[in-house]
Amino acid sequence: MFQDETRPKIYFYLPFNKDGIRSVPATEESYWQWITRHREVGEGKYSWTLQTYLFLKSESYPCEIVVDFPCSGIVISHRDFLPVFLRPRSGVFLVCIKPDRKRHTWANCYIVQNPCDTLVGSKSPLKADIIVLPSWPQPSLVPRDTQRGERCENVAYYGRIINLAEEMRSDTWSTEIKRLGFNWTVVNMDRWNDYSSTDVTISMRPLNERNLKNGSGFIFDADSKPSAKLTNSWLAGVPAIVGAEPAYQTIRRSALDYIEVRTPGETKEALQKLRRDKVLYKEMVDNGFERAKEYSVDSIKALWIESIDNEIINKYERWIGQSQAKRVLTAVGETISYFADIQNIKDILALIKK
Repeated sequence: MFQDETRPKIYFYLPFNKDGIRSVPATEESYWQWITRHREVGEGKYSWTLQTYLFLKSESYPCEIVVDFPCSGIVISHRDFLPVFLRPRSGVFLVCIKPDRKRHTWANCYIVQNPCDTLVGSKSPLKADIIVLPSWPQPSLVPRDTQRGERCENVAYYGRIINLAEEMRSDTWSTEIKRLGFNWTVVNMDRWNDYSSTDVTISMRPLNERNLKNGSGFIFDADSKPSAKLTNSWLAGVPAIVGAEPAYQTIRRSALDYIEVRTPGETKEALQKLRRDKVLYKEMVDNGFERAKEYSVDSIKALWIESIDNEIINKYERWIGQSQAKRVLTAVGETISYFADIQNIKDILALIKK
């Protein structure tokens, strides 16, 4: 159904050679093992781009990986692969996968993972189009062992330590949890796929900070963060305790989706409630499996194909139908808008100083 010579070329721009990587996996089955070997280069940008390419290729969808930025066609790439000073090409329709990053200087279209992202809606400073797509499930996910039943002992956090509430990074927290009869684990990246012995997940960001800074000085707003920690818990058959974040609240349909907490004290109460109420525990697991259907590989694959076929290509056709001069002027206008934001300039200077 994809054999159409009139279709525009679709490229995934992945300059993996600039990360010192010689080759990328040919199938999704080998992706997780590959990225854990290359974790130092950044997992997120490859999960969004390389995984998407591999899943689309498994459906014989016409697209290809390139390490050199093309001169024409539809180019899809992660914000981390796109330098601020990337020169606009009048023949390129750039689709920037933004996630929890700042916008690009001249992208024509953005893919975001949270409908609450500041680029979405009437307050957005952009003329570019926005598409909301959930992130892919955790690759090579190993679900919780069903033989554990409603046992509630092993509590885990899956993710980078910087995204965990400071109170839960301390030895004091681990000791308090142990005193209550729970085992606390901050899971290493090479085991992010393994939920086999996990009974409950906790996902709480720093409690008194709406914004976080990573090492590069870029500000990551909670409104742009994904719901992945919750949806992965659903897929794994593990009840989730989460903080009060837009990503979770937006997709919530019932009290069985997760338990929302705002303090370490509320978190302890939630853990004890789940251990005490085995009916509730099972209901949350069953509900999670039902909700997980919306976030399976097949579901997200279908969303990507639909978005490219029915949105991105249509946007490209309208855009390429404009004169070259108008396309260039639009890109220049977006670039001027980017540098008119003083915070963007400060962030660039912070990177240069490093």
